[in-house]
Amino acid sequence: MKDGATIRTCEHLLAALYGCGIDNALVDMDAEEVPIFDGSAASLMAKMATAGKVAQDAPRSIIKITEPLESRDKERFVRITPAETPSIDLTLTLRHFGSIGWTGPLDREAFEREIAPARTFAPMRHALPMKLLSLITFQPVARGLRLDNVLLFAKGRVWNPGGLRFPDELPRHRVLDIIGDLRLSAADVIGKITAFRSSHALNQDLVRKILDT
Repeated sequence: MKDGATIRTCEHLLAALYGCGIDNALVDMDAEEVPIFDGSAASLMAKMATAGKVAQDAPRSIIKITEPLESRDKERFVRITPAETPSIDLTLTLRHFGSIGWTGPLDREAFEREIAPARTFAPMRHALPMKLLSLITFQPVARGLRLDNVLLFAKGRVWNPGGLRFPDELPRHRVLDIIGDLRLSAADVIGKITAFRSSHALNQDLVRKILDT
């Protein structure tokens, strides 16, 4: 939110812009919620590739982490520590799935190959009531939720036709969310991220701490 205007679900778009190396763009919208497209950043990156980009006579904004920073809510946390290159070690725990994670670099090449195709996900017990509520109340939340763009899971399995794009697609998408949320800093953030059961709230709190240092 800024100057009274609210934009929802912008993390996939911001992550796609990062993956394409774009840090200055004008995005026109006629609604609060950014369309979900296929639930990942890959389709957005493909569209951006066809549009092209223009080099500008201005330095890229970079924030290099010089001291450890952490956002925590009881056992859940997102931490960033100094490093020469961006990377992440993320762990996710889900009912019936147990502990699953993804570890790797966060450079743009790795992002496009390993992270961008991972789709958003939600437990079926939460997603279906949210979709119904948005239809009844006309709230701009989860308007585009469908089985072809959101991974729905219940009882230890994903129920979407075609299944997963990666065996560890769920934690990969959580990495995508972190990258998108970090772009709220309006800069490339260089550091090593360690995350356990991360959330948008924790990611955004970490961004505030980064900007305050």
